[in-house]
Amino acid sequence: MSRKTRFLLLMLLAILILLDWAALDDIATGKEPSLLSEYLMLIVSTPILLAIGYFLVRKKKTRLETI
Repeated sequence: MSRKTRFLLLMLLAILILLDWAALDDIATGKEPSLLSEYLMLIVSTPILLAIGYFLVRKKKTRLETI
């Protein structure tokens, strides 16, 4: 994975975490009249966060490991 790709994934990860934090804050404080959008944000972002984490953590196989 190139440095640019890794940087972009980390930036996307940070943005999603901040949006999730804001959604959780709205749910906890109860300031929003409808919490549907907040829950949808959490539901949609969870698989995206897991996928980004997988791509950042996984090890790249060498040619000798594939044989």
